[in-house]
Amino acid sequence: MVDSQTEWQERTRRQQAAIVRIATSPQFARAQLLEGQQLLTEVAANAMHVERCSVWFLEDDGQTLRCTDLYENSRGTHESGKFLVAEEYPNYFAALKSGRAIDASDPANDERTKEFADGYLDPLKITSLLDAAIRVRGEILGVVCFEHVETVREWTPDEISFAGEVADQVASLTLVAEQSRYFEERRELWNRLNRSERQRLLGTLAAGMAHDFNNILTPVVAHAELAQLAAGDDHPVQEHLEPIVKAAERARDLIRQLLALGQSDDGPMGSADLGETTSDALVLARASIPANIDIQNVAESHSPAVALESTQLQQVLLNLIVNGADSMRDKGGVLRVEQSLCHGEDEGYARIRITDQGHGMDKDTLARVFEPFFTTKTRGEGSGLGLAVVHGILEGAGGRIEAKSCENGTTFDVYLPLAEDSEGLSAETSAGDDAATLRVLVVDDEVAVANVLREQLKHFGHEVELAHSFREGLEKFFKNPDDFDMIISDYAMSDSNGVDLFSQARKLRPNVTTILMSGMQHDGEDYDKHVDAFLLKPFRVRELRDAIRDVTT
Repeated sequence: MVDSQTEWQERTRRQQAAIVRIATSPQFARAQLLEGQQLLTEVAANAMHVERCSVWFLEDDGQTLRCTDLYENSRGTHESGKFLVAEEYPNYFAALKSGRAIDASDPANDERTKEFADGYLDPLKITSLLDAAIRVRGEILGVVCFEHVETVREWTPDEISFAGEVADQVASLTLVAEQSRYFEERRELWNRLNRSERQRLLGTLAAGMAHDFNNILTPVVAHAELAQLAAGDDHPVQEHLEPIVKAAERARDLIRQLLALGQSDDGPMGSADLGETTSDALVLARASIPANIDIQNVAESHSPAVALESTQLQQVLLNLIVNGADSMRDKGGVLRVEQSLCHGEDEGYARIRITDQGHGMDKDTLARVFEPFFTTKTRGEGSGLGLAVVHGILEGAGGRIEAKSCENGTTFDVYLPLAEDSEGLSAETSAGDDAATLRVLVVDDEVAVANVLREQLKHFGHEVELAHSFREGLEKFFKNPDDFDMIISDYAMSDSNGVDLFSQARKLRPNVTTILMSGMQHDGEDYDKHVDAFLLKPFRVRELRDAIRDVTT
């Protein structure tokens, strides 16, 4: 039976509300694995109008599925501990690992699930089954299971899609919980190290993580944006795609925060319009700040460009704004953000002053406020990374931060050097800008990244050839060097790096255009000589377009 428009709209509304509630819950924010799963199964079961919703994880090299939480709607209870063994249910395990979802409207007669009939489906009166695989980087971790009882139920496409979104939320919670445990185990180590050693070790840790994490995030962002472009602005799927992009950007920003702690000089910093970036940060912060806090934004008429990339400037502002708002959460008051120009002995600076009316800090707290992992918040409410991140970003940009505090509030003064062109940044051009068709060689040993980059470039009308290693990229270029106008390469590959690839290519064709991709910034003589533009993974489609435009015009 075909759904009416009203039924579809109501079902979609429930599903969207459920995903928002799950993603924004305190349990997910604090990486509380068990509590988060219990919230998820309850919310998802109610949104889908099913009797049972459960989360299962693979163990024993994929041979066992163990239930970590099962919620029964009619009883309002949770349980865990049940397990399924692959040798007893081979068809189900094979189906689970080969597809995204198992939508069995008649599971007792479905080849994928009929193995459960006697021992599981019949005793529990389960008439329809919908399972969605929990995957991270293509590997299956487990499954989210929806079980309907009494009557046969035909699963609709939006319900199957919703089950997949719920599984993605479990994957996200699991990753964040693992990261939290990882950092907790090392907290004692940080406490025994002096500040410079902490910075060095954290930088080493972050550099090791950044490459893999950003290679995971790059195709997530890119595929979501390509889907947005294909669907058009008015398509209902936009409501589901934009949260994917935003969530991936939050993960990207976490990696950049960690990198900022351990690197004081990341090469070219870019520039940002101070006024525009401050306004954007205030809009983002406003959603999480209580209504009893009045935010005042005071700026001079001229908005300079500062020598800091806009994403990093936004990180600085958000950390300071949210930190100030947290200190005022109980009694409210005015949070004032001021932007102004000031002049030193030799050059000008932009100053950002953020003043709150919170409880302030004592002398000992003020002395430690920029230390990594130092926090005055209760356990689980703060990582202690925020102000340390701010300090690292500003130090790397040639700026500084000063703090003063009393019992009536705290003031942070941020000083940033002006960009070479401090008149502001040019307006962003649209995705449909006319550009000549380029012949591009893409080199990346991550197949998913290379494939999605090809799709992005094709969207702009360019011709693309892929290579999945340094050696393959060099062979393809050397075979027909005049066939390529541009090389886009990842930095870190198993058999060499992108800068070496550009260096070798330019020995044969000095004028070939190059764009380097990486999960972290790079510099050095060879970098300056052979890299025309740089993209920090994961990048938005507009960043790719702008980089190509900048090096070809």
